[in-house]
Amino acid sequence: MVEIDCPPDCVYLSEGLRYQVEQKYARLSRAWNEHQRQEIARLSDKFGDLVHSIESYLARNRRALGSDGHVLEALELIEKSLETELKGIIYRPSASSLIAETAAKEIETILEKRRSQPDLTLPRLSNSEALSIIRILKEDVSYHIRSGTRYLDFVARSHPERREPSRLILP
Repeated sequence: MVEIDCPPDCVYLSEGLRYQVEQKYARLSRAWNEHQRQEIARLSDKFGDLVHSIESYLARNRRALGSDGHVLEALELIEKSLETELKGIIYRPSASSLIAETAAKEIETILEKRRSQPDLTLPRLSNSEALSIIRILKEDVSYHIRSGTRYLDFVARSHPERREPSRLILP
């Protein structure tokens, strides 16, 4: 068996990543009703760049984050915070670990930067849309935890600009 570095523009790598993403979302979408599918498609079209920014942060920091559990906890904190904010109460629960706390603050910074963005070429992010995006990401992380795969590894593979070189193994 021979292992070689695979550059980010490698056709086998890009086709493999595309296939993995398609298969994952095909399995995930089985549990969604038609309204959920439409909402996810709408949010993806409108805020795909925002989700990409969050996933890039996670890919860049996957070693520091350590486990999908820390990411899930961070997303749960943000979800609770946004839920209470929608009710008119400013409340931010604390994390059980410094890793999850730091990740939550970083993701909140990405969201807040977009919510307060004066750029009129980008769609404005409402609190309810931010909450929906966080819930979608949370569902994605939960899916990986349930299936025994690592979300952080998947995100790193999906964002080749944010990771170390891939290896292609030849028999």
